[in-house]
Amino acid sequence: MLKIFHFCKKYLSENVLFLYLYVVLCIFSSLFSLLLPITTGNFIDMLASYSSFRHITYYCTLFIIINLLQIISGYFSGRLYTKLQMNMGYSFNRDMIQHMQRVSLRYLKTKDAAYLSQRINNDTNNLVIFCIGVVQNVIINLLTLLFPLMILYQYNASISWAVAGMVLLYFISYRLTRQPLYGVNLKFQEAQSAFFSRLNEQLKMAKFIKLQAIAETFISRLQSSFDHLLSAALRRQKISYLFTSLDGMIATLMQIGLFFIGGYAVIQGDLTIGQFTVVSTYFSMLLSAVRYFFGLGKTVQESRAAYSRIKELQELPEQVWGDKTIEKISTITVSDLSFGYEGKQIFTRYNLEFIKGNLYAIVGDNGSGKSTLINLLMGIYTGEFEGEIFYNHIPLQQLNLPLVLRNQMGIAEQEPSLLAASLAYNLTLDEQMHISRDNIEELSAILGLQDFFSQLPQGLDSQVNTTTDNLSGGEKQKIAIMRSLLKDPDVLILDEPTSAMDYKSQKEFINYLYKIKNEKIIIMISHDFSIVDKCDFCIKL
Repeated sequence: MLKIFHFCKKYLSENVLFLYLYVVLCIFSSLFSLLLPITTGNFIDMLASYSSFRHITYYCTLFIIINLLQIISGYFSGRLYTKLQMNMGYSFNRDMIQHMQRVSLRYLKTKDAAYLSQRINNDTNNLVIFCIGVVQNVIINLLTLLFPLMILYQYNASISWAVAGMVLLYFISYRLTRQPLYGVNLKFQEAQSAFFSRLNEQLKMAKFIKLQAIAETFISRLQSSFDHLLSAALRRQKISYLFTSLDGMIATLMQIGLFFIGGYAVIQGDLTIGQFTVVSTYFSMLLSAVRYFFGLGKTVQESRAAYSRIKELQELPEQVWGDKTIEKISTITVSDLSFGYEGKQIFTRYNLEFIKGNLYAIVGDNGSGKSTLINLLMGIYTGEFEGEIFYNHIPLQQLNLPLVLRNQMGIAEQEPSLLAASLAYNLTLDEQMHISRDNIEELSAILGLQDFFSQLPQGLDSQVNTTTDNLSGGEKQKIAIMRSLLKDPDVLILDEPTSAMDYKSQKEFINYLYKIKNEKIIIMISHDFSIVDKCDFCIKL
């Protein structure tokens, strides 16, 4: 448990004021609850002594005041709980996403996005709720344990022995179920992530499945994942039920012990009916507190599984960048580059140089390494290759590459990613950046986007809907190309940029590239040899 708290220490400290206020309100709310049994017992004894109506009014007023204070403290503690959970959850998820963005793409390609999303969202939320809940419940249940214990000892010392027996029995049950609970929860969470990953795969590939008429195959794969999940869920339920059954059995035995000891004390005249009511209520509270502390073991084991999974992700090595920057990129040099993956060697002592002022075409068969070369130049596989890649004679590893990528390099992929945001934001990726209308008009004419822009009801403020996919593949690609050109980068990388263009647009686009190439390195992957022939250099892989 301490490891989990240490793990979440940063997020707790960021919200320490909310946490302190929340704890104070929880203490007040708990104290009000602890006053009610004594008030109730005194009221019963007062009725037994045939007191006046004035006493009844007094106790009713007292009940109302205590309940109102409970309601008020409960309302504000609930608001603070929501703020704590939301703030911590956001910070946790933000840091995890930032970390995963710095992890090697090699790892990310091995994991489905839905799998990672489910792990990050569910597991971080589990840890946040656990930390806040433990802080709250430990304090409340400590008060609920100590205060009733003092009252019970004053009323009847024999009941203390019943409490001791209860603690011993709960300790035994906890030891019996602690480790099995951790194991089954870990397996269940892994099976759950695998199932949702498989489900997401089926949803994403719905069109492909339909066209290939292989729905039964995919359903069979989904059924297999579900069977595994069901098996894990049943194993978890079995162990959890054992724990719950032991818990309930011990609680029942303790309640019987209380009735026996307390009932005998009433018969002997050692306790009044009101005092027995107080003892019974406080014993139930104490029982609940003890059950919580031993049930905490179950909660801890569940959270340990989430902690292990998140810790595994956090310990993935990040790509480390240097601190050097470049005013203007004029050369990119590949020296003795060797790289391969999945048992296939892509490059062996490969040498290449890109120089400012030239338009380069990269051609080759599928799988020849065109995209891999681009990924290497962009720092995707930093630390995973042999040889060197230099930018202006500076090794890639020594560069502040995120800064270079953001400000000096532009890439337009054949299947680009667009955000569910305005078209303007998709073109700039920066809310503060203003777009030149002249540049927009020039590029839209070159790329054949005039009609598309003219039909937009809100112009550049029109929303791109990635859910309903209101843009064609060609429109997306042209927007990505415009985005990279508006950036005015030193290095421009284009993947099959003319595949969605007609002949006229292709011609105008190539002419535009020649117009701007003197101050840039332009690298273009293409299978269109009519376009390749117009480039300064052709690199065949």
